[in-house]
Amino acid sequence: MPQRDLVLLALVALVLAEGRICPQMDVRNSPSSLAKLRNCTIIMGHLQIVLMDAVANEREFDGYSFPELTQIVDYLLLYRVMELSSLKRLFPNLRVIRGRRLFADGFALVVYKMQHLEEVCV
Repeated sequence: MPQRDLVLLALVALVLAEGRICPQMDVRNSPSSLAKLRNCTIIMGHLQIVLMDAVANEREFDGYSFPELTQIVDYLLLYRVMELSSLKRLFPNLRVIRGRRLFADGFALVVYKMQHLEEVCV
């Protein structure tokens, strides 16, 4: 293997070790499960945040903000996340949902049964 490739591989391993590039994720059931998004800059795949029906009020999301996350490679799905009113607060620096692989019939962003959502982006 050429030395240039070894250096590149070492850099990728370093980034992965720091948790900056994360695999696709399925976050469900409670706001505390969002903690696994900490330190992610890029989600290499899809991000599904679903089935948080038992959330008592919006304050349960107060401790969760992921300013490091700037990119999702596939799609973002939000389904039945009760009391979440702002994606802008949750992902203040999310700039790109690439849509490399799309959800269902070709969607990169799916927001479904989100009764309290008032703000999607900047």
